[in-house]
Amino acid sequence: MSQLTEKFVIGRLGKAKGLRGEIKVIPLTDDPKRFNQLKACFLENEKGDLLFEKNIASCHIVNQEVSLRFADITDRNQAEDLRGLYISVKREDAISLKENSFFIADLIGCSVYD
Repeated sequence: MSQLTEKFVIGRLGKAKGLRGEIKVIPLTDDPKRFNQLKACFLENEKGDLLFEKNIASCHIVNQEVSLRFADITDRNQAEDLRGLYISVKREDAISLKENSFFIADLIGCSVYD
């Protein structure tokens, strides 16, 4: 089996929302509600380069639309500067899987036999 992935991308930051630094999230996970339990995350660019570690001050989910506010982001301009970055979490902060279920990232590179 190939080496297990250390972190997982769970979303991409969209446009700023409001004046107090909230930012919309485009979820890249099956369950957007998983953002409710998130206390901290990493922000990285398209190449996967780690740029920031951020603490999450609040999360709102309305009609499957997720918006976050980071603890150190206090206005719309700061939030807009993060647009397009990816949100990732450590393996230990990933959601729990059912028995005999796997993260897709862990299966990449594995051989399949019939």
